[in-house]
Amino acid sequence: MYLSISFRRRRRGWAWLLAVPLAAYVLVGCSLYGIQRSLVFHPRQGVPEQAEAAGMVPVKATAADGVTVVHWYAPAQPGQATVVLFHGNGGTVTALGSWATALRARGLGVVLADYRGYSGNPGMPSEEGLYADARAILD
Repeated sequence: MYLSISFRRRRRGWAWLLAVPLAAYVLVGCSLYGIQRSLVFHPRQGVPEQAEAAGMVPVKATAADGVTVVHWYAPAQPGQATVVLFHGNGGTVTALGSWATALRARGLGVVLADYRGYSGNPGMPSEEGLYADARAILD
């Protein structure tokens, strides 16, 4: 009888050793799931003055889900192509200003594509939304 009581106490002790880390793991996992959008997308606000200073004009494109995003455009010289530049996750079209200047110097047209939730555009960034915004500007 003494042995069986002792054995049960040891099993409960081991259960706590497993339950506490498991509970902590679940809590951390749920917390990360809740804030994952802010960990992935880092939209910066503000109007990109550098694009305006480079002689580009704002143009609007509406995605299939109805969100309208402002992009920056400079037309190509006759017979030249237009290049569409997409900024990275933590950037804005302002970061592409030097690229736009270099491409425009070669006579190419430039579109600095932006995304919902970035640079003062409406909406919240998401993977599907970024794809929709990219398709809208390419169309």
